[in-house]
Amino acid sequence: MLLGDYSKAVAHCRDVLDILAQINVHEEDEKKQPNFRRFIDNELKNLPGFPADARGETLANMLKNLYGITSKAAHGSSIPFNRDDAEMAEMITLAILSYIGKFITRQEEV
Repeated sequence: MLLGDYSKAVAHCRDVLDILAQINVHEEDEKKQPNFRRFIDNELKNLPGFPADARGETLANMLKNLYGITSKAAHGSSIPFNRDDAEMAEMITLAILSYIGKFITRQEEV
């Protein structure tokens, strides 16, 4: 981002989300390839303490939307991402990781 390649900075947020998708709550699904949609629909909601109410649905939707916009950057979209876009993507990615990290930690304690 410091070099002005804002699309690349947004795309790196997608890389982080792909790593997040490798969380596997169900050991029997261990052989499946990491998939962001599967993570959202199955794994995320099974993390200990993850909100099962509207907050959980809102977070799932935020993740899907963030993944959608960062995917555009990762696949060389013609959308010209600017510094503000990159900062927004980075801040939201960081906030989501911080929030979900609390549930991941609980999963490891179980």
